[in-house]
Parts: sequence; C-alpha cells; structure tokens
Amino acid sequence: MSDRNRRLYENPVGAMKFSVISLVMITATASIAADGSTALKGQLEWRQVVGNTSVVSGGFGNPDNIMIRHLEPQGGDLFAVTFNEQKGAEVWKSQTGIDWTLVHQGGIGTNTATMQDLVSFEGMLYAASHPDSNCLWRSPTGTNWMSVDGPCSSPSSWNEGVLKLKVFGDHLYAGTSTFFVGCEIWRSSDGESWQPIAVGGFGNAGNSTISELEVFGGQLYAATSGSGCELWRSPDGVAWTQVLEDCFPGYFRIDAMEVFQNRFYAGAGFSGLPGFNLWSSSDGVHWTEGATEPSLLLQATDHHLFSATLVSPYQVLVSSDGSDWAPDNDSSFGNPNNYRYSGIGVFDGYLYVAARNGTEGSELWRKFVGLFADGFETGDTSGWSVTMPLETSVNN
Repeated sequence: MSDRNRRLYENPVGAMKFSVISLVMITATASIAADGSTALKGQLEWRQVVGNTSVVSGGFGNPDNIMIRHLEPQGGDLFAVTFNEQKGAEVWKSQTGIDWTLVHQGGIGTNTATMQDLVSFEGMLYAASHPDSNCLWRSPTGTNWMSVDGPCSSPSSWNEGVLKLKVFGDHLYAGTSTFFVGCEIWRSSDGESWQPIAVGGFGNAGNSTISELEVFGGQLYAATSGSGCELWRSPDGVAWTQVLEDCFPGYFRIDAMEVFQNRFYAGAGFSGLPGFNLWSSSDGVHWTEGATEPSLLLQATDHHLFSATLVSPYQVLVSSDGSDWAPDNDSSFGNPNNYRYSGIGVFDGYLYVAARNGTEGSELWRKFVGLFADGFETGDTSGWSVTMPLETSVNN
C-alpha cells in the first residue's frame, strides 16, 4: 500500500475532582467514557501496528516485552525501546511504522536498569537509565550503544541515574536523581563533554529528582520531586529562577509537561499513586487547575492534546482546547489484556500509543493526525520542506 493510500485509509472522513478514593476515580473515569459513540468513531481511525492482528505480533514477537516505553524519531526512522524484566530492554526501528527491525537487545547498560528517556540530538540517539553507574548512553543507529562520561560516571558524583533528557538551544540537558545531596542538571553541546549547571537540588537537598524538563516561551523548565516539589526555569540553562515553591496545592510531584496552543500544561501527581491531573498556564508562573481525570502520558499534536485514562476503561483521551476531553478509542483498544498505556509519540504525521500487555506483549497503535504534527507545535520546522506537491497529488 502506498504511503498516500495508507494515510487515506487510516484517516477516513469523517471531568471531576481527582480523589485518592477509588470509587471517585472510577466514577470520574466512567463519566468521561460514557459517550460510546465518540469512542467508537475514534476507534475507527486507529490501526494496530504491533500486536496479534498486525504484521508484527505483541511485544515485537516477544511477550516478555510487556511495555513499549519510549518512541523517538531519528534519521528518518522511528525507534521504540521496550521494557523487558527478563533479558533487558530491546530497541526496534521502522521507516514506515508498520515493518519493524530489531537493532539491539539485552538492555542498555545493566539488565536491571530501566530506560527512563530517549531523545535525538545532533544525529545521535541518547538514552537515560536508572539506576546505573553509567546512566547516559548514545548510539548513531540504535544498534551499538556507548556509555557517556557525565552525571553518574564522575568519581565525585552521588547521582544514581538520569530520568529526563531535553534539547534546549544548542545543548542537551540531563536531569539526575540522588537521595543524598539533591538532584542535578548537566548539559553538553556535543554529547561527549558534560558539565553540571545546577547542583544540590537548587539549594534543597530534599529535591532528590528532576522529574521533568520542558521548553516553553523560550525558557527551559525543570520540575523537582522528593521531599520537595518545585518548578524552576532558565532563559539560558545556566541562571535559574524558582517559579513554584511547593508544587500545586495537594499535589506531590510533576510527572509530565507539554506545550499546546501557546499554553503550558503540567501533570501533577499524588504521593504514592500513579497518574496525574492537569494544570495549565499562559506564562509558566500563574497556574489554573484543569482536567481532573486521573491520567497517564501527555502528547500534543498540531490541533489536539492527547492523554490516557489511569483506570478502567483504559482509553486514549483527546482534547481540542486542553479543557474538554473525550474518549478516542474503545476500552484497551478492544483487548482486555491491555493494561494501561506505556508510551506515546509522533512520527511522520501519525500519533503512536503503546498499550501495556503482560500476556501477549505490548501492543502499538497509530492514527493519522496531520502532516505537521511533530514539528510545528514547538516551532521546530527544521525537518520539514514544502508540501505543495504532496497536496496537489492528493487533491488530484
């Protein structure tokens, strides 16, 4: 099937205060999923690309790959990193999003380390791991991974791992985790030489972890968690200013940050509980509580913001304004063995969502969301070219 026909095929025409009380969580979830017709319409736009009804079976043919945690474009390919407790993470890549090739297995770093983040920077893939004495790795192709001297390998370092990576300007930034002297932020302009630019948990050793990094309004934001939950920002990655002293009222950490339609969204979570509720801001300083449906994952495209429900019925949620949400698929994509969602990403105009599955291996689904879904939301159009010939072809 041609890429044009595949896109036409996959793109046919056509909540309550969160509480730690389970009953309230289930009631909130049921209310947002009550519109079955909306979910049914959305499900028709999704296609399974990894799973028992696709070319590649669940877990990329290995049921021990119970989660696809990270999805990252690099050099015209989409890379996927799995979670495998038995033999360590695997790395797969695809040019089409349908046909996949195994490029690495046996974990990145130690088998017990969990891959926390994956980004592309200056033609290389960078992987963050935790816990691991070598917590930064890189590869040009996803096949051979080389350890990088940096936050965890320094003899004087107390860092136990890196949880977040982010490209800001011409540097790659890494946020660490340590329970001894406070989290740190390191950066590099070439991926080889790294320097600490923020240490000691921003003056609070209780800030043990950089839980999220995001760019908004020309500034880099860093969220901390631990005994403290704070939000800091910097216009240059060196000088930092605190914008939230004690997280959001009643919340313990910030688990996700995303930019959508010139607003900054933060997913705030509770201590000891998975998932988050959404807050938003127009300036990064003044915040408003928004959707209180307990959710996982957060991904912006050109016209929509996507999330996923934390509890059954497990559904992908979609919003065109960041406030009103609707289910975009059937519960668990129609497979009762799918338990929550583990990864989300955008590649070549498609949104990809991975479903956790401990029986058959993780499934991966995608839907067409627009030609400019993975660049224009952030303003990064470096990977795009004129599309008029394609538009003319489609119209004809």
